[in-house]
Amino acid sequence: MLFFTDFFIYRIMNSFLSYLLINIVPVTSVTLMPTMMTRNEGQQINLTCETSNCNPRATIKWYKSSEDITSQTTFLTRSVEGLQRTISMLLSTAVKDDNGKHVFCIASNSPTLNITSNAVTLNVLCKYSELITEVYSI
Repeated sequence: MLFFTDFFIYRIMNSFLSYLLINIVPVTSVTLMPTMMTRNEGQQINLTCETSNCNPRATIKWYKSSEDITSQTTFLTRSVEGLQRTISMLLSTAVKDDNGKHVFCIASNSPTLNITSNAVTLNVLCKYSELITEVYSI
């Protein structure tokens, strides 16, 4: 036997589930900018990853080759027509060991969906270091 309160709870739950199902919009792309990066050793590296509009908001993880560097980033979320766009920024200082490494990001807004950006190869130019040679006369 269905009581009024049971019917009311059923309607609320059904409406809530319908709302959740209708409003899930998967992230479809993540773009890494700029596409090329050349810096002198010691200069600032500024890279940005931006997702497509989605719901719920996407999380962005950053990698330098296989190393997770997400802790070095910040992010913000913009609301666009009821959907969320995540923008994440990587700010770091170029070191010579970064030369040739690939930086990329992965966006996800569900446990089974990971969208990978294009990769940027870091080109780090080393600072000039003076080479001292000794001249011996015989």
